[in-house]
Parts: sequence; C-alpha cells; structure tokens
Amino acid sequence: MGIKVIINNRVIKEDKGYYENFIQIQDDGGSWSYFEMNFERRHEPGKEEVKKFDNEKTAIKYFFLKTLRRFYFYKIHIPNNPIRSLQTIEELKHFLENLGVSDERYSFNAIRPQEIYIETVDNKITVSYVDKNSQKKFTTMPLEIERGIFVAYKLAYSLHLLKNIEREYLQKNSLQETFSDDDIEFFIK
Repeated sequence: MGIKVIINNRVIKEDKGYYENFIQIQDDGGSWSYFEMNFERRHEPGKEEVKKFDNEKTAIKYFFLKTLRRFYFYKIHIPNNPIRSLQTIEELKHFLENLGVSDERYSFNAIRPQEIYIETVDNKITVSYVDKNSQKKFTTMPLEIERGIFVAYKLAYSLHLLKNIEREYLQKNSLQETFSDDDIEFFIK
C-alpha cells in the first residue's frame, strides 16, 4: 500500500524522515498512548493529540485508521478536483462511477446498511452515514448543491476506500473483524 511503519516491542510508529511529523503508539506498561510528533517551527518535536487506550487492540486499530486517513487524504482531496465543478446529482453519480465507487456505497432513494444516503430537498442536499442497523449515524445540515455534492463525494469515496481495504485485509487475515460503525465514522468524517 505504501505506508511504512516501524514496529518494536513497545512502539509502533510511522517511518518518516528526519524532521517530518509522524504518529506513534506506545505501550506504557498496561495502557497504550497515541500521539503525533510535530516538528513544525520547533527545534525539538512536541507531542500533540495525546490519547490513552486501555488495551493494545484498540490502540492499534486507532493507529491503523489514523494512518489510513492521513495516507488517503490527498487521494480524496486532490488539487483541482473536478468534483468542485459538478452541478447536478447525475454528474455526481457519473463521477463516482468513474472512480469505481459502487452504488452499494451510496443511495439517493433507499436507506441501506453501511452506505452514504444523499437526500435532495428544496434545492439543498443532506448527507448521512447509515449504520449496520440501517439507522442514520450522522447527518449533515442542509447544504447548498455544490457543497452537498462535494460532501457526498468525500463520504462515499472514503467509505469505498475503507471497505476495499477491509475486504483486502480480511482476505489476508491481517484483520480479524470488519470495521465497526464508529471506525467507519472516524475514517470518513
């Protein structure tokens, strides 16, 4: 995939060059800590976004999802993204189709489990993530068409990428279970 990490008996961290920011988790002797090492405008790196976990499994999953989010950020938010010029839902459907995003990842007319549900009402768009129980886990406020199209793209494409990773890593036995709705929300938002 192109993500390099360093693993030793107490630390898992991104493999970055000198003076590059990186994320890391470490065993604190019974609990785990996640943090980002930030080198910006500093002689010594500073720990930011420190988060504590009670167990290794939860810490590793958080690190994995955070690393994936960082890795895919520029794939989703490409410079001069054509999504910014789309004006209609039909153009959005075509754009997602060209990216290989299956219509099982999004819908405009039926609520299905683990999908992005896009509603158009009064020339505004609301976008929701529907969880495994077919309940809306979160919904945006009504958005102007252009902004709604972008948010729908971002969420549907992110969900598509994560579900592809999930399928691949389950097949390789690198994952033992599917991502939870909380994991998915964390990745796509």
